[in-house]
Amino acid sequence: MKRASIILYLFFFCIASFSQSPKTLFSKAEKLYKEDKFKDAIEVYESLLKQKFVGTALFYNIGNCYFKLEELKTLRKFG
Repeated sequence: MKRASIILYLFFFCIASFSQSPKTLFSKAEKLYKEDKFKDAIEVYESLLKQKFVGTALFYNIGNCYFKLEELKTLRKFG
């Protein structure tokens, strides 16, 4: 019984350590944006949307990425 509880504890600890908070992901996307990796930044921003994290800064940054890629028509999927 003790062995099973230790295994479960380690399992949940691993899951918690690999999941990233919205703040961490947002910072990662901003870093990608500054490195002119706009498509990668969009992927990270959209992963935030899938996690139900929304905000004006998020949509603003997504719009900026598409603007830099000259793909503004793609933004219609958000409207």
